[in-house]
Amino acid sequence: MGRSDRTHPRPRKVRTWADHGAAERPIPAPCGREGGIPVDNPRRAGARTGILVSSGAEPTSSAGEVVVPGRKLPAELVGRPFTVARAEVLLPGQHRVRMRSLAIPTSGVRVDWPGRAAPGVAELAAAVALALPRTFAYSHETAARLLELPVPAPWTPGERLHVMTPTGATRVQRSAVLAHGGLERRTTVVVDGMPVVHPVDTFCDLAGQWRLADLVAYADAMIRRWPTTHEGLADRVAHGRPTRHRARAAHAIGLARPEAASPMESRARVAFVAAGLLEPELNARILDEAGQWVATCDFVWRAARVIVEYEGDHHRTDRRQWQSDIARIRMLEALGWRVLRITATDLRAGRVPATVALIAAALAGTAA
Repeated sequence: MGRSDRTHPRPRKVRTWADHGAAERPIPAPCGREGGIPVDNPRRAGARTGILVSSGAEPTSSAGEVVVPGRKLPAELVGRPFTVARAEVLLPGQHRVRMRSLAIPTSGVRVDWPGRAAPGVAELAAAVALALPRTFAYSHETAARLLELPVPAPWTPGERLHVMTPTGATRVQRSAVLAHGGLERRTTVVVDGMPVVHPVDTFCDLAGQWRLADLVAYADAMIRRWPTTHEGLADRVAHGRPTRHRARAAHAIGLARPEAASPMESRARVAFVAAGLLEPELNARILDEAGQWVATCDFVWRAARVIVEYEGDHHRTDRRQWQSDIARIRMLEALGWRVLRITATDLRAGRVPATVALIAAALAGTAA
């Protein structure tokens, strides 16, 4: 084979998402009973559109190219992922030189991520999607992250993306991807132009992998944020597609409480109930003798007049929050409430028994 022959890749056997004009139009849900349900998130409007958008105005040349230090790229390729095949069309005979310093999220795709050490999950997913088959959806932890639902651990660079395709289709084989089958048995939604397995199906897929407390945190947030009720979710799990972990999923839904305001509050509640404590009221209003609102507290055992407050790190780092917490606790104690404050450290596996013992002693009215 001559040198000139090697500059052109062999024709691809599988048509990809990019081949169908993914950057120009939204992706319909590839399968599912309910079809595509766009995620309405005005807070993120303009921040993510399924492709990366340049964060600022770029200097352009008279030829319509964007000048990037050390190279020139057509404006169409700047600040967003693109396929090598597209670059070959726009930069015939010179794409290799101009793309030499660009990031490679996956084989056949390039992107310029200026000023960033590593992309986030949404950015990486948008880039990798250009190299995926037409019918696919992000699933499992990747789906949960894109849906902005709680995941046990934060996103870390290098984490592989979960991609699901229909049964019988060729599995995706890429270093950035963990491949799954069975997409035809799941409903999908569209998040920022990308197909994502529906949150209920994602919940069922994760039921056999996550701890119970993490499943409950996910279910709490899902019921709170998505157009579904606790009863509706339980019915979908009970009568939906068969799954080996249906009983575990149903158990987690039985413990779900949409009143929980954060994943850590959900995990704390599961730990309390699992240890035998009575289930507390969540984010309950505390009133004074005149019926005036005093505070809304995380965990309330009203009969025992005991309150437990979970405090994230912002309670320590935010001066106004810290001062407000002190004033509020004084008011509650003046009304006869006992207030216990816990942090993430108190909910670690080795510390949970001591934390539960402290709360149990308060509920019994004895000294800790």
